[in-house]
Amino acid sequence: MAGTIDRRLPLLKPLLWSTVVLGACIWAAYVLAQQVVYNHRVAAEVDRLRQQNELIAAQNDAYVRELAAIESGELKEEDARMNGYALPTEKVFVIRQAPGQ
Repeated sequence: MAGTIDRRLPLLKPLLWSTVVLGACIWAAYVLAQQVVYNHRVAAEVDRLRQQNELIAAQNDAYVRELAAIESGELKEEDARMNGYALPTEKVFVIRQAPGQ
């Protein structure tokens, strides 16, 4: 069989390479899709954590204001006034309902 050309082999090589390239493209697309999904999840987690941090920062600011009021004595004075206490130089007036009403 000298001089005969095997026609199947030349057609098989491009098909094989096409299959390999197609497989590599599918794999690359799959990896890219995984990264997109992962990045979306991480971004959502970052947003959630930022919201929590803002809430905690607001709570901390309220605590700082409350501690400053306690240290300055304003809170003691406010609490005393709510319980009916007055300074010695102040006049206290008690307002009551008129009889028969």
